[in-house]
Amino acid sequence: MSGFPPTTVTALLVGFGVACLAGVSITGTLLDRFPYAALTTAVATQAVGMLGLYAAGTDTVAAVVFLVLMGGALGPVFMTTQNAMLLCAPGRTDIALAANSGFCNAGIAAGAALGGLILPLADVRGTFLTGGLLTLGACAVLLGGWLLSRRAQRVGEGRGVAPTSIGLLPGPPSPSKPAARAATTRATGNQRPARVAPSARRDASERVTPGITGKSGQLRTVRAVMALSCGS
Repeated sequence: MSGFPPTTVTALLVGFGVACLAGVSITGTLLDRFPYAALTTAVATQAVGMLGLYAAGTDTVAAVVFLVLMGGALGPVFMTTQNAMLLCAPGRTDIALAANSGFCNAGIAAGAALGGLILPLADVRGTFLTGGLLTLGACAVLLGGWLLSRRAQRVGEGRGVAPTSIGLLPGPPSPSKPAARAATTRATGNQRPARVAPSARRDASERVTPGITGKSGQLRTVRAVMALSCGS
């Protein structure tokens, strides 16, 4: 649809692959520090690339730019969702990896079937529009998860319990160990603070951070994002 001669297809595919490699390299350096932001950026970049190809794909320069954006998001989308799965299920990494691959392949299969139905009716640009809308759906899922997490944190603060970080979504920054020890000493004098069992802390955190901030809610969110992104 962009008017490229057949001899340039190889060069375009090479550029797509180089962009994918660059995206994975950049995301890899930031993923541990910003897991949720990296996931959101990858999905949003894919949406921009696909919708840009729909809107301006007939222009050769714009087509190359948006194709590079799609390539730069291709690897990071799978990489960030896989990282999110592992953060949400650290004790069952084998199940998490299998679930990520399964939802990815299911999304690819469903997307290919949907594309096959749309292509005869709406040409190539219509498939990019459909893929972009599916990716926007993944962005909406991420946004809804973030809003639910903020609401759950406010509920926890209203009950007098500080929200904690569970799995993928971050909680508030925790003070350094010396600062926390000093604050505890000022509050309790010379008495040592009572120790809280890990199971009690975990139960309390799950009570005050329901929905998306619980690991099961996060897993559902990541699975939906994986299926929608790969389906596009």
